[in-house]
Amino acid sequence: AFNGNPNLSFQLPEEVSLWGGFPATGNPGINDRDPNIYTTILSGDLNQDDQNDFNNMGDNTAIILKAANIENQSINGLLFTGATEKAIEHISTRDSSVLRLTDIRFLFNVAAIENKSDSLPLQMEILNGEFLDFQNYAVRNLNASLSLRDCFVQNGNTGIEYAVNTAENPSLGLVNTELRDLSQGISFMALSSAELNIDSSRFYRNKGLGALMVFYQQGAESVVRGKQSIFRDNESTDGAA
Repeated sequence: AFNGNPNLSFQLPEEVSLWGGFPATGNPGINDRDPNIYTTILSGDLNQDDQNDFNNMGDNTAIILKAANIENQSINGLLFTGATEKAIEHISTRDSSVLRLTDIRFLFNVAAIENKSDSLPLQMEILNGEFLDFQNYAVRNLNASLSLRDCFVQNGNTGIEYAVNTAENPSLGLVNTELRDLSQGISFMALSSAELNIDSSRFYRNKGLGALMVFYQQGAESVVRGKQSIFRDNESTDGAA
């Protein structure tokens, strides 16, 4: 809405999933959807005056979509753009929770996703995600398990900020995922036990802090595993196998 309130956000209710990618005419059903052809956009550009950069976003929405205490819900086939703080914020205090994101794109957001838990079992799965042109991070994850499969991350500060300080044995997993042209590919900080698994993924031209930095507290029993992955033209690579 023109001149809208930038502090308002879409709210994802419990037991509700979001699906995009439907044609805009007729009476489409689930079999008619194709996110590659029909783009469904959730935009923070309230005045529709963004110029595909970060210089004209002062009146944009801070957080486009907020979710809390998700339980086996999903977000599918959407493009998020124009958030001045982050596109999606998910906070969980539920005993167990799974949020799945499929065929999802992020373009020109200050940050894309923040996912955090108060030490309870929480899992976020991202399948076929694209994160382009962000200032801070693509995914920030605290005390939760996170998996990315078939994802592409490019042009930003940090691809994945992963931190564990209270949860027991969460994991970060990458499969067939590419991170390139970032100041830092992955920051993995474990103050309690956690795992990092990198499989068939690629890290290209990540400068500054490089492809991967691992911080762990002595006695935290953190494990880093990697196989069939490529690290090329990065400023530095720490802790990669």
